[in-house]
Amino acid sequence: MPSSAPGGSRTKARLLLASASMSLLALLATPAASLAQTAPTDPQAPAQSMPNAQMPPVVVQGDKGSAPASTAPYATTPSQKTTPEGGFSDTRITGATPTPTSQAFQVVGENPGYLFNLATFGAPLGQSLASHGVYLHGATQISDLSVIDGGHKGGSAIFNLGYWGADVDTEKAFGLKGGLIDFTFSHQLGSTLAGTNITGSQTFTPYGGGDEVRLVNFYYSQSFFNHALQITLGRMETGYTATPYLSPGIHQAQWYCSFFSVSCGNSNAFALNSNKAPYYVGSWGGFITIHPADHWYLKGGVYENQPLEVTTETHLGWPGRDWGINEANGAYFPVQLGYVTSPLDSLYPTNFHIGGYYDSGPFPDKFLNAKLLPAATHPGAPLLNQGTFGIFTGLQQTVYRFSNDPRSTRGVSLFYSGDWDVTGLQDDQQQYMGGFILTGPLSQRAADTINFLVSYKVIDNRQREGRELIAKAHGIDYKMSDETDFEVNYGFAVAPGLNVYPFVQYVHDPDQVSEAVPDPKDTHAWSVGARAVIRFDVLFGLPQPH
Repeated sequence: MPSSAPGGSRTKARLLLASASMSLLALLATPAASLAQTAPTDPQAPAQSMPNAQMPPVVVQGDKGSAPASTAPYATTPSQKTTPEGGFSDTRITGATPTPTSQAFQVVGENPGYLFNLATFGAPLGQSLASHGVYLHGATQISDLSVIDGGHKGGSAIFNLGYWGADVDTEKAFGLKGGLIDFTFSHQLGSTLAGTNITGSQTFTPYGGGDEVRLVNFYYSQSFFNHALQITLGRMETGYTATPYLSPGIHQAQWYCSFFSVSCGNSNAFALNSNKAPYYVGSWGGFITIHPADHWYLKGGVYENQPLEVTTETHLGWPGRDWGINEANGAYFPVQLGYVTSPLDSLYPTNFHIGGYYDSGPFPDKFLNAKLLPAATHPGAPLLNQGTFGIFTGLQQTVYRFSNDPRSTRGVSLFYSGDWDVTGLQDDQQQYMGGFILTGPLSQRAADTINFLVSYKVIDNRQREGRELIAKAHGIDYKMSDETDFEVNYGFAVAPGLNVYPFVQYVHDPDQVSEAVPDPKDTHAWSVGARAVIRFDVLFGLPQPH
């Protein structure tokens, strides 16, 4: 629950910091990995034995002769050097890329402004593990949110979400070419359920599910014909898992990690308008990715729809007792077509996708009970609907650059996403998000970003009518409105792999769908906070698989 008491906040902060420290020690001591960088090689920036003001580069490299040029989806904005792509536990690339993830600011007059650089410390360990096909990956985000005006309950909340694990290149490890094994677990700590309660908005406050360690990925991916075809099978996050080359997860984009209000997840409509397993657990599934032409991809899959994974906070213990498919009540079928360019082939990179899904599982009606009466005034067993459809689209486009030098990362990118509930039976009939990312507001802070996000959610009419009936039954005059939200933040690049985002968030007409009885006085919520995003593989210069 949220706590506004100074002592409670300090206690939570100590617990979270202790957790992050222990996770860091575990990462350094355990063979497990992701993000590819090598020791400094650029003759213009000689290697240094220790980090210093010159910030020696740690360059992502690939073999131009054996693999297509990388068009990694997170290479579509100037900020891609320090900001992870959505689904930030899984941000692989392959082939040659122009993006030194630690430091490539070799443009005259530009400086990332990092306070320190630890990338040279981890490179030797990372290269040693990589020689045996093992790649460590680890990332965490620690957030604080405080309501300063309005809101449902007010107060403050601190929460932490992290992903840790290993990738294994089967060619290096076992001699099997084109294979990759991923093992990832997640943890959540702090008041993960408090954000919705203190603002009143389910839409604009991420996290949930309670404190727990969960297995999210344990799958195998096999590439054929030089990445023209990829097949992935195993236990995985539904829709979040990316393939090693080109395509991101379903409805994923780089900009999601630039905002607290999304926190590297998906839009609220995509996340909650079907009964698929949530982001913090894994379910059985598989998908196929095809690259029919340069920059294009088509992917589709099927995932187990298992109610236990959605409704059981503990995931039935770790790694879970729900590994059979006997508890499944349906399946989730997503498909996505995308087009991606990168700084290798465009000064103004593009990341576009369009897709849809069908969820065959049953779900409770938002308005009617089993006797076809309004559930708000006639409690009892709900009417069960069968199957739901949705479509979605997203675009991220670099539109302005401060320099014509292709090595420069300073510029402006615009982004947009849209979600539509075709079935017309879910909470979010529509949701739209858009905004901009300005990278390098100052030439001496070329890795910093200024980020703006606006979201608009159209409430389903059945949900609206049901909530108003609940209020009326309690003698409350309440009219449910569509929700509009804003966030603005400044992304301060502390070091390669470590960004801090102080932010201001405003929610107009919070949806209050998580509250038993809506309150007409909850018309807005002003919040402030800060969020730290740490990519430990980037921070310590660890390699990633090719």
